[in-house]
Amino acid sequence: MQTEKMLIGIDSGGTGTKVGLFTADGRQLGIVGRKVELSAPAPGWTERDPEKLWGDTAGAIRELLDKTGASASNVAAVGVTGHGNGLYLVDREGKAVRPAINSTDSRGADRVAQIINSDRAATIRRKTLQGIWPGQPEILLHWLRAHEPNVLTRASAALMCKDYLRLQLTGKAAIELTDMATTNLVDVRSGVLDDELFEAFEIAEFRRLFPEFLGSTDIGGFVTAQAASLTGLLEGTPVSVGTIDMVACALGSGSVDPDAVSVVAGTWSINQAITDTPPEREDLFMVGRFVGESAFLKVEASPCSAGNFDWYVSAFKQFGADVPFSEALDRTARLAAAAPPGAEGLLFLPYIFGSRETSRAKGTLFGLDSRHTSAHVARGIMEGIAFEHRAHLERLVSGTPYPSAVRLSGGVARSEAWQRIFADCLNTCVEVSEADEPGALGAAVCAAVSIGMYSDATSAVRTMTRVKTSTLPNPDAVEFLNTSYQRRKELYGVLSQFWESS
Repeated sequence: MQTEKMLIGIDSGGTGTKVGLFTADGRQLGIVGRKVELSAPAPGWTERDPEKLWGDTAGAIRELLDKTGASASNVAAVGVTGHGNGLYLVDREGKAVRPAINSTDSRGADRVAQIINSDRAATIRRKTLQGIWPGQPEILLHWLRAHEPNVLTRASAALMCKDYLRLQLTGKAAIELTDMATTNLVDVRSGVLDDELFEAFEIAEFRRLFPEFLGSTDIGGFVTAQAASLTGLLEGTPVSVGTIDMVACALGSGSVDPDAVSVVAGTWSINQAITDTPPEREDLFMVGRFVGESAFLKVEASPCSAGNFDWYVSAFKQFGADVPFSEALDRTARLAAAAPPGAEGLLFLPYIFGSRETSRAKGTLFGLDSRHTSAHVARGIMEGIAFEHRAHLERLVSGTPYPSAVRLSGGVARSEAWQRIFADCLNTCVEVSEADEPGALGAAVCAAVSIGMYSDATSAVRTMTRVKTSTLPNPDAVEFLNTSYQRRKELYGVLSQFWESS
């Protein structure tokens, strides 16, 4: 039985929710996970049931307390993080008015093309320092006005994933900067919602849906009696505001220095580094905001990471339908390790959920012949995902030295097979933090700061995070994989023309 003060961190990504219990110095006491079921009611759509998401999260918290034997009275605070963008619309009672839309949704692709080709694109880029993609709330709100106007009439607030979960815990709706800075509705330099941007996206009437801003390490509210009955937490337990999941992963993996590169392999391929000044680069996908008043985050990202591997494992069930999904993921990764680097010429383009460069891109497995086995296919998919990260990483550090090491987090980071493939495909040392779920630990970091355990997030990270493993690239494998990577770029160039013309 634990008697010391503890912290709970909740991390709800694109395909799963993890709830962790941590000590004040970041030691992990337990993790409970829930798979998030996504639906695709139409081509290019990805949605989730928000009420089920909350119910599963509440159940995971209760299970965590039971599993660890922790007393709710010893939980000092709760932190929450979640995937960025998408859209969670709720009414005045905090109830969802429609299924939540995931960040990988592409129903607004035509609208994105209209904006990019308009005279408003320059204003948007100048203020936000980022690209535009279909899964952002401003694109989705515009689509909903055209196709589901009654939903918007009933809506009282437009939230991000973590904000929805925090609302269910506390009854208080709020948004915060690290999440909103990725939406193209915030002037990234000043850090405020910008009316000119709402007008540029022709959604000025929906400015009313965005509630007050709170700081990432502020207390966002307190556990209500209703939430306490569902979760097993004590009524009145503080809940911190929290951050977007990519920032939480950086915190939980210890990437808080400007020279530390964080690689997050989840539903999205996220590759990021902190900077004191926002870089003025047209080729950079995004400049976001980090925890702290003057910290920025340069980001290269796309919906082209481990979500593709999850899809493959789920769709083909090569170990049988009765094998638990988490075990199937592990067994598939270990199977891939039996195939040689380069997968005997197989190439995979990880565009099951589309590509940032073109909405018409499709997932592609190229080069199959009779000598290939399921091990080759699994390895080809894993290498294709790692190569997508490499392409982003090269753009992220353009003009500066290539990193000698990266901190890997996300659902794949626990796997030795994945660590090896990332080290060889990226040709750099891959470090993995001690916490099984860095995102959940990052949420706990914010919770610790919100109640005064630490003076700021950097101080908390210094104490609460540690590197567990380091994997150096294998020079022999790197030679094969460099060739595969160049062939992959050539294949993309050919297929991108086909996709655009089809």
